Amino acid sequence: TTSGKIISYGGYKYFKDVYGNGIASNISTYIQPAYHGIGNNMESYMKPKYIIDKFNFIFSIRGNDYILNFISPEAFQNIEGYITRKESFSIATLKPSVAWYGGTFTPLKSIKDLKVISKNNSLTLCKILLEPEVIEYLKNPLSEKQIEELIQLLKIDPIQLVRVNETIWKENYKGKTLSNPEIIALLAKHPKLIERPIITSVTNALIGRPIDKLIQFLESN
Repeated sequence: TTSGKIISYGGYKYFKDVYGNGIASNISTYIQPAYHGIGNNMESYMKPKYIIDKFNFIFSIRGNDYILNFISPEAFQNIEGYITRKESFSIATLKPSVAWYGGTFTPLKSIKDLKVISKNNSLTLCKILLEPEVIEYLKNPLSEKQIEELIQLLKIDPIQLVRVNETIWKENYKGKTLSNPEIIALLAKHPKLIERPIITSVTNALIGRPIDKLIQFLESN
């Protein structure tokens, strides 16, 4: 995966000023540990060692919200590292002579953190939970861990997630006795074998066929 999304709910003027007119040659973006950022001190959010070489993005507006979809292997890898380590980080971008934006992000470390957010900023949390996300797993394959978590949400056996009519399966694996971990490994190696579409909510998931099951799922979630 090399892409991500930042949403400014309700819109933030400087967010639009920086990203609203698209990519420019003089724009610079930094992703660094959050503890470096101090108040409105722009330089503290932009330590030279944390500059991102290539940060491509598309800005869009949805109602009152501003959305930034970015594509950057380096940025995504850095963000993934902070999230894995459960460390807060900041993303800051400078558009010289126009404006700068700096946002701080804190990964959820526990259920307690989620409860704090729900108490202090329940509206934003609800918006996040309702935010649809499309994962094109043929282009960005899921890891074995992600597939295992998906199977748990679906409440099925791994073999039930396999498209058994695919040529890859019929020519190489049909009739073989495979353990659950082996099937999950195959699904990670050959994402084309994963049933689709799959719709998920926070606590549930469904293989979206037939259409009646999909409609019922969406109405109940």
